Amino acid sequence: MAEHEDHDGASSQSDEKLANFIAYGVPFGLIAGVIIGTLTGNIGLWISLGLTFGILGGVIAHSARRRTGAADPDAEE
Repeated sequence: MAEHEDHDGASSQSDEKLANFIAYGVPFGLIAGVIIGTLTGNIGLWISLGLTFGILGGVIAHSARRRTGAADPDAEE
């Protein structure tokens, strides 16, 4: 599989920021999935749903930040 070369840095930087938001969302979803799964007795279902909701939360947070134009706290000045 050939690697995609990106000639403008904006797209790759946006992809990297999206990955950061997803990386923050996944642990929260996983923890929620384990807790709910343990309480309901169906841990397999809730771990997968928790991961899905964590990824979705990261994507939504990234989208909201881009839409509002909020300053990036990780940006170097």
